[in-house]
Amino acid sequence: MPTADSFVIGLLVTDTYTAVFFSDEQRRRLLELARHWGAIRDLVWISLDPLVPLGAEGRHSVQGLDVPDKLVAEYQRDGVFALLGLVSFEQGQCRGGLLARAHPSGTSMRWLDEASSSGTMVG
Repeated sequence: MPTADSFVIGLLVTDTYTAVFFSDEQRRRLLELARHWGAIRDLVWISLDPLVPLGAEGRHSVQGLDVPDKLVAEYQRDGVFALLGLVSFEQGQCRGGLLARAHPSGTSMRWLDEASSSGTMVG
Protein backbone atom coordinates (compact mmCIF):
# COMPACT_ATOMS: atom_id res chain seq x y z
CA MET A 1 0.00 0.00 0.00
CA PRO A 2 1.44 3.43 -0.96
CA THR A 3 2.41 5.84 1.78
CA ALA A 4 2.29 9.63 1.69
CA ASP A 5 6.04 9.66 0.98
CA SER A 6 5.58 7.65 -2.20
CA PHE A 7 3.66 10.58 -3.70
CA VAL A 8 6.22 13.24 -2.78
CA ILE A 9 8.62 13.59 -5.68
CA GLY A 10 10.33 16.76 -4.56
CA LEU A 11 10.12 20.03 -2.72
CA LEU A 12 8.74 23.34 -3.97
CA VAL A 13 9.83 26.66 -2.47
CA THR A 14 8.03 29.83 -3.51
CA ASP A 15 9.00 33.36 -2.64
CA THR A 16 7.21 36.56 -3.63
CA TYR A 17 8.75 39.78 -2.37
CA THR A 18 10.27 37.99 0.61
CA ALA A 19 13.95 37.20 -0.04
CA VAL A 20 14.54 40.76 -1.23
CA PHE A 21 14.08 41.89 2.39
CA PHE A 22 16.55 39.34 3.77
CA SER A 23 20.07 40.44 4.64
CA ASP A 24 22.89 39.27 2.37
CA GLU A 25 23.70 36.60 4.97
CA GLN A 26 20.09 35.41 5.16
CA ARG A 27 19.92 35.12 1.34
CA ARG A 28 23.21 33.17 1.30
CA ARG A 29 21.78 30.86 3.96
CA LEU A 30 18.56 30.34 1.96
CA LEU A 31 20.58 29.34 -1.12
CA GLU A 32 22.77 27.10 1.04
CA LEU A 33 19.65 25.37 2.42
CA ALA A 34 18.24 24.97 -1.11
CA ARG A 35 21.52 23.39 -2.25
CA HIS A 36 21.58 21.11 0.81
CA TRP A 37 18.00 19.85 0.37
CA GLY A 38 18.42 19.76 -3.41
CA ALA A 39 21.25 17.27 -2.96
CA ILE A 40 18.90 15.01 -0.97
CA ARG A 41 15.77 15.26 -3.14
CA ASP A 42 14.64 17.25 -6.14
CA LEU A 43 13.79 20.84 -5.28
CA VAL A 44 12.41 23.78 -7.26
CA TRP A 45 12.58 27.39 -6.04
CA ILE A 46 10.35 29.90 -7.81
CA SER A 47 10.95 33.52 -6.89
CA LEU A 48 9.29 36.81 -7.84
CA ASP A 49 11.50 39.49 -6.35
CA PRO A 50 13.16 42.78 -7.28
CA LEU A 51 16.92 42.94 -7.63
CA VAL A 52 19.10 43.47 -4.59
CA PRO A 53 19.96 45.78 -3.07
CA LEU A 54 16.37 47.00 -3.26
CA GLY A 55 16.11 50.33 -5.06
CA ALA A 56 17.89 52.04 -7.93
CA GLU A 57 21.22 50.35 -7.16
CA GLY A 58 19.83 46.83 -7.53
CA ARG A 59 21.82 44.51 -9.78
CA HIS A 60 21.68 40.98 -8.33
CA SER A 61 19.03 38.25 -8.33
CA VAL A 62 17.95 37.01 -4.88
CA GLN A 63 18.44 33.47 -6.22
CA GLY A 64 22.03 34.00 -7.32
CA LEU A 65 21.09 33.95 -11.01
CA ASP A 66 23.14 35.93 -13.49
CA VAL A 67 21.23 39.10 -14.47
CA PRO A 68 22.15 40.42 -17.94
CA ASP A 69 23.50 43.97 -18.05
CA LYS A 70 20.55 45.02 -20.26
CA LEU A 71 18.06 44.05 -17.54
CA VAL A 72 20.10 45.74 -14.82
CA ALA A 73 20.19 48.95 -16.91
CA GLU A 74 16.39 48.80 -17.45
CA TYR A 75 15.87 48.26 -13.73
CA GLN A 76 18.10 51.17 -12.76
CA ARG A 77 16.62 53.46 -15.43
CA ASP A 78 12.91 52.56 -15.27
CA GLY A 79 12.51 51.80 -11.57
CA VAL A 80 11.90 48.72 -9.50
CA PHE A 81 10.32 45.68 -11.12
CA ALA A 82 10.33 42.04 -10.10
CA LEU A 83 12.08 39.17 -11.85
CA LEU A 84 10.46 35.76 -12.01
CA GLY A 85 13.23 33.22 -11.56
CA LEU A 86 13.33 29.46 -11.33
CA VAL A 87 16.13 27.44 -9.76
CA SER A 88 15.95 23.65 -9.74
CA PHE A 89 18.04 20.97 -8.13
CA GLU A 90 17.31 17.75 -9.97
CA GLN A 91 19.32 14.62 -9.21
CA GLY A 92 21.89 16.86 -7.54
CA GLN A 93 22.30 19.13 -10.58
CA CYS A 94 21.55 22.84 -10.15
CA ARG A 95 19.98 24.78 -13.04
CA GLY A 96 18.19 28.08 -13.16
CA GLY A 97 17.08 30.98 -15.23
CA LEU A 98 15.11 34.18 -15.34
CA LEU A 99 11.70 33.73 -16.92
CA ALA A 100 9.94 37.11 -16.85
CA ARG A 101 9.86 40.63 -15.48
CA ALA A 102 6.75 41.84 -13.69
CA HIS A 103 5.30 45.10 -12.44
CA PRO A 104 5.56 45.31 -8.62
CA SER A 105 1.76 45.26 -8.23
CA GLY A 106 1.38 42.34 -10.64
CA THR A 107 -0.53 44.35 -13.23
CA SER A 108 1.75 43.26 -16.06
CA MET A 109 4.38 40.69 -16.90
CA ARG A 110 6.76 40.31 -19.86
CA TRP A 111 8.38 36.97 -20.69
CA LEU A 112 12.13 37.28 -21.24
CA ASP A 113 13.91 36.09 -24.35
CA GLU A 114 16.51 33.32 -24.20
CA ALA A 115 19.42 35.78 -24.03
CA SER A 116 17.93 37.24 -20.83
CA SER A 117 17.29 33.87 -19.25
CA SER A 118 20.67 32.25 -19.77
CA GLY A 119 20.37 29.84 -16.86
CA THR A 120 23.76 30.85 -15.48
CA MET A 121 24.11 30.55 -11.72
CA VAL A 122 26.52 32.79 -9.87
CA GLY A 123 27.93 32.39 -6.37
